[in-house]
Amino acid sequence: MVTRVSDLTIEELRLLIQETVTQTLADLLRDPDEGLEVREDLRRELREAMQGTDGTLTTKSASDVAAQLGLRW
Repeated sequence: MVTRVSDLTIEELRLLIQETVTQTLADLLRDPDEGLEVREDLRRELREAMQGTDGTLTTKSASDVAAQLGLRW
């Protein structure tokens, strides 16, 4: 038996829309790499890319990166 939208109550329709939106957002926001491990060679390359001239790991704040790119943060 096929249920038609016109046969749903307001509450059933609201629940159907809520479930659809929730599932769609979960699909869009999920991490496609979840459960995968970072290869050691890639891990090494990332660490080298983050090393400063003094050999310590350096990072930049998001606001500094945005400023360098001319973005308003």
